[in-house]
Parts: sequence; structure tokens; C-alpha cells
Amino acid sequence: GRLIDHMAVIFKFEEPYYQRANIPVSFVGHPLVDKVVADQDRNICRQQLGVADDEQLVGLFPGSRQSELSRLLPLMFETAKKMHQQNPALKFLLPIAAALDYEELSQLCAGNNPPIIPTQGNIYEMISSCDAIVSCSGTVTLEIALLEVPLCIVYRMSWLSYQILSRLITIPHVGLANIVVGKQIVRELLQEDATPGKVSNELFELLDNKDYRQKVKADLAGVRQNLGEGNGAGNMAQLVLDMLKK
Repeated sequence: GRLIDHMAVIFKFEEPYYQRANIPVSFVGHPLVDKVVADQDRNICRQQLGVADDEQLVGLFPGSRQSELSRLLPLMFETAKKMHQQNPALKFLLPIAAALDYEELSQLCAGNNPPIIPTQGNIYEMISSCDAIVSCSGTVTLEIALLEVPLCIVYRMSWLSYQILSRLITIPHVGLANIVVGKQIVRELLQEDATPGKVSNELFELLDNKDYRQKVKADLAGVRQNLGEGNGAGNMAQLVLDMLKK
């Protein structure tokens, strides 16, 4: 019963939400703060990928679900094609989730124009290797934000699902990076706005507009600040023990 009387949260929200409900709240921190670390040096990882220090690398993160892949991978491939036409020196990276068919997607990457580097392994090292990322909406956006790599978020779903969810969800943002800080710090391109033209324009801004890039990176630093100083799981455990002792 006492556990219901006291709420522990992993996201830091405005106090009035809990004051109105008259619920005591302790902010324990988010476990990803401790987890999201690139173990390998960025330059070493890029060398293993065949990407030089002075080359720009764009990450394509379509997600790990087959439904996400079917809707977002063609968009990302078309975006890569459009960007490559404008800047042939660009390189592109596609992390492949363990749940997906690596061989099949590797063949798609090799047959694409431009060719895209497929990879499977430590996702945090792959994120850190990129100069900019286009990502599906999900936990990965929070992981990218914690590593302070500039990104934009894209998402597509069926027309009917979008019509239903857009009426049920009342918060102004869908990306966790934006939700955590309570404002849009990375651009969200959803449904009909998720086009190769709009995505490539945003990525070029993140790559080549120094002022814009620095602003996004500075805003991303705020995500870590809002998620706490770490040891979220330990703080939660200690809070439960203290409550039980009472």
C-alpha cells in the first residue's frame, strides 16, 4: 500500500502534475544514463567501417520491427540517394538489429545507389561514429540524444492508426528526446512530412550549418541533465527499501 502512496519516476516532469494529485514524488533518474556509453574510440570505429576522419557519415536508423522497416527503410534509402546526388562524398551507415535478417539487408545495402554500409554490433559505437542521424521514433532517439549526435526523427504509420493515435495522444511531441526536455530540440517529420526532400534538407542543415548544428548539440546536452546523474536503478532500490523500513 505504501508503494502506491509514493511515486518514483524516471523522467523529470513539472511539479504541478503531482502537486494536483497530492502524490509524493522522488526522481530516481533514468537507467540509460549509465548504460549509454560508447566503449570504443570514435575514430577507431570509423576506421573499421572504412570511413575517414574527414568524411561525413550519416546514420540511417529505421528501427528493429518489420513494420517500421517496411515503411521507413525505402524513405531512408531515397533520402540517401537524394543526398548523395547533392554531395557524392557522403557515406551512409545502416545498423541492423539482431532480430532482422542481416544477410538480406546487407544485400539491399550493397545494391543500393549509393551503397550503404551495413553493420551489426555495439549500437552506441555506431551512433558515436555518425555526424548526423535520421531515426525512427523510439528509445533509440533517447540513446542518440545521450551521445549528443544531431538527429531528426521520422515516422510513418497507416492512415487509420495515425488518425486514431493523433486523437488519443495529447502531448505535442513524439520523440523521447523532445518529450524529456519539454520542447522540440530535434525536428520531427511525421506521416506526409516524412519525405526524402524534407529529411535530406534537415540532415544537410545538421551537417553543414555550423550554428544550427551547435545549437542542436547544446540542446541535446540538456537531455542528459533532465535524466539525472545516473544510478537510477540503485536509487529506485534504495527508495523502495527506505519505504519498506517505514
